Amino acid sequence: MKKIYIFLSIALFSLNASATTYTVTVSDFAFAPQGFTCQVGDSVKWVWSSGNHNTTSSIVPSGAASWASPINSGATTFAYKVTVAGSYGYSCTFHSNMIAGFQATGTGIQQINLNVATVAYPNPFKDKFTISYAANIDAVTLYNVAGREIRTLDLSPVSDKVEVDLSTLAAGIYFYRTSKEGTVVETRRIIKSN
Repeated sequence: MKKIYIFLSIALFSLNASATTYTVTVSDFAFAPQGFTCQVGDSVKWVWSSGNHNTTSSIVPSGAASWASPINSGATTFAYKVTVAGSYGYSCTFHSNMIAGFQATGTGIQQINLNVATVAYPNPFKDKFTISYAANIDAVTLYNVAGREIRTLDLSPVSDKVEVDLSTLAAGIYFYRTSKEGTVVETRRIIKSN
């Protein structure tokens, strides 16, 4: 019986030891780092360095909790536990140029989704990327990391791909959301490089 308790204690410690906390420094009108990849079960911790800011979710995957928390001299930290895989975007609502995001992947053995509606390539991209889409997709809407709509593309039922030119936009994390007859099918992250 004692061996079982020791084994269970080690197993629980191993599960907790694998979770990582990602620290985002909030200062000088910027989140640092501006983007990263984590796993479900990890935590994101925003730490105040200077100024009067907040962290407010703008894009979260379906089923994930949204958040809004001050980050200032009176509230120096805020932590968020990632419970759903997908793309997350957040901003400081006081300063429109403070935007960032992260990608969360599943834990353990990842299942391959064979019913993916779209594929974007290359990703990361420099100026243009291509979206290949399934027949059931009729529109793609592009968003910046703060959740602001950039443009909507009505897709042709005759074709199965579209080239998107974002050369006029700054480097960073963007999202595209696909839909069929007004219903969201999926949201995916794309990265524009310099």
